[in-house]
Amino acid sequence: MKRVFAASALIAGLGAGTAQGGLITPGPTDASVNWVTPGTGAASAAVESGEGGVRDEIYMYDGSGLTLVGGKLTTSNGGANNTSSNVTSSTGGLLIDLGDTYELNLMQLWGFNRGVGHFGPTRFDFRVATDPSAVQVVGGSLLVNDISKFTTIVDDQAATAPSESAGYLGETYTFDNFDETTITNLGDNDGSVDNLGTGTVTARYVFLDDLQGVGDFGGRTGLFEFQFYGVPEPGSLALLSLGGLCVLRRRRG
Repeated sequence: MKRVFAASALIAGLGAGTAQGGLITPGPTDASVNWVTPGTGAASAAVESGEGGVRDEIYMYDGSGLTLVGGKLTTSNGGANNTSSNVTSSTGGLLIDLGDTYELNLMQLWGFNRGVGHFGPTRFDFRVATDPSAVQVVGGSLLVNDISKFTTIVDDQAATAPSESAGYLGETYTFDNFDETTITNLGDNDGSVDNLGTGTVTARYVFLDDLQGVGDFGGRTGLFEFQFYGVPEPGSLALLSLGGLCVLRRRRG
């Protein structure tokens, strides 16, 4: 049975002062997640099957490629249509608007695996920004506006190529040495969790730059799924609290 996630970003245990957050779900359009040219991110990249087709970006973060097996989220090695996304190049960039500013806990990547071939990623750069002027939306698509506003957290991070077999667990990347075992439905396929950065990583915009595919099918780069977990910044929490108070007052009224 497919496990499809609704928009969340629900925060667990904030009253106890914990730094653990919930699943972050970007908005379901190219204005939130878009394949872009590597290096600059200033233009959209060619998506397999075209925008709005069976490999559209939405399929990388709507849960359509995930199945819960033995209590862990996995991808199969079956058909890739409507469950994954990729570009028609062996190198790509993925630009993501998380919808708010978060202190990141964890990133999970499920690389494109199909049984008859896979295409990465095997390496990537990880860049973040909080300034809205770092990006722009042109023709409904999210693009980098000013690359200098992005901070490079990791350059040329190695990634294990996805398994060809069903039950692929994906790869786990933590921030600030977050304890990944607290998110019990995630596993790591190669058994090695990488920590990205030695301190707090705060982001509204994430640029997975220079994603390097393995070159199958003439050169492709893609993901079955990605997930981010994090805690909203204090300003965002204050707005959430005010919103909750307003709802309570209306109910009491």
